[in-house]
Amino acid sequence: MWPRSAVGDLQVAAMGALLAVLIGWIGLYGLAAFDTARRVKEIGIGKVPGRRLA
Repeated sequence: MWPRSAVGDLQVAAMGALLAVLIGWIGLYGLAAFDTARRVKEIGIGKVPGRRLA
C-alpha cells in the first residue's frame, strides 16, 4: 500500500501530465487551424487569375 504522501504526489504528477497533454492538443489544433486558413487564402488568391492548383 502506498503512503499517503506518495499518493498525493502521484495525483499531482498525474494532473500535471494531463494538463500537459491537454495543452499539447490545443496547440496542435491551433496550428492546424492556422495552416488551413492560410492555405484557403492562398487557394482563393490563386484561383482569381486562373492558376491551376497542384
